[in-house]
Amino acid sequence: MNQFTRAGYWQTTFNSFSTRAGIPTVLIQRGVPRLYALMNPRREQMRDDFTEEVKRALAARAGSVCSNPDCRASTSGPQDDSTKALNVGVAAHITSAAGGGPRYNPSLSSEERRHPDNGIWLCQTCAKLIDNDALQFTEKLVRAWKEIAEHRARGLIGRTAPAVAEAYPILEVQFADLPLREKLGTAVAVESRVVEIPDRKNIPLYGPAPKTFYGVSLDATDNMRNRDYYREIAIYIRDRSLLCPVGVAITNASPTVAEEVWVTLDLDVAADLVVLDESDTACEPSTYWVPPIRPANRDQRVHARRYGDKYEVRIQIGTVQPGTTQWSHEPFYIGARRPMAVAARIQMTANNLRAPITLTAEIEIKTRRLHVSVDDIIKPRKSAQSE
Repeated sequence: MNQFTRAGYWQTTFNSFSTRAGIPTVLIQRGVPRLYALMNPRREQMRDDFTEEVKRALAARAGSVCSNPDCRASTSGPQDDSTKALNVGVAAHITSAAGGGPRYNPSLSSEERRHPDNGIWLCQTCAKLIDNDALQFTEKLVRAWKEIAEHRARGLIGRTAPAVAEAYPILEVQFADLPLREKLGTAVAVESRVVEIPDRKNIPLYGPAPKTFYGVSLDATDNMRNRDYYREIAIYIRDRSLLCPVGVAITNASPTVAEEVWVTLDLDVAADLVVLDESDTACEPSTYWVPPIRPANRDQRVHARRYGDKYEVRIQIGTVQPGTTQWSHEPFYIGARRPMAVAARIQMTANNLRAPITLTAEIEIKTRRLHVSVDDIIKPRKSAQSE
């Protein structure tokens, strides 16, 4: 008989007893779970639940608002009874309180699982949501929610509601997948493909050998053909494969328009790390000897530059309307030839912000090594040219 069967057995037994003894069934039903818990102390020890003190701390640190940046529902308020208040918030575990649960981390001790660092304040709907789809709502994403919510709550301390509503926007920043319009939080992982290309001398020249007569070309198009086309393609594949696009999403969580928003990221220079904007990425080579010319992008809003031991990425977002999310116009590009974690110090400014908003984010760069053969370089280009 397993623990749940035993519980059902005792429930049925006590219900039968209450009928014969004339004791209200509801009293028995309330007593059975506690009695069963006393008879089975291990069952209550299986979960590392938060104490009431930790729950109150998590609620207060989030301002009693759901920490999901797409929800932000208020979780507490008054009851009709003037002596009581109601709460619809949940102190949810970021990594599960028990083995087999969502995002469970077996390396944590019981004290670490019960610690406030392992908790996040959510409404009941969002608490259920993150536990039902742990693959989508990863530990990194949930921790990013918590950081954003606590940063927002900290920024509201000491401000009167009318001043915030009338004068200052409330902005939240996350990394983003721009083609999918998907927010990725303040901790993101990307993968650089480190491509090994054939030696230059092993890559054939492009096109047929020139026909000459005593050193004079017999075909006028020979002088226009880029004989190093395949070799340049190999370098283009190597350099472009290393780069990973990263966008930015800014959400305005206030009823106030955010005017002329800029986002600045500062990253430490490291060996093998590359940070570029769109204008600095390589153009695909041309089959003609005239090098490809990139069209002037007068509307470029992302600029990446190196200053000493820092990379600086400046992103112009523009106006962000109340209750909306604005996406960066284009991504910046980051890559590395070895795995590394890059800390990004983010600063947001707007014309009508009282002070810049600052926070720390992280970009984890993973690498995958690939080998490209001569055929991999040549065949796709020949097929494209024959079509």
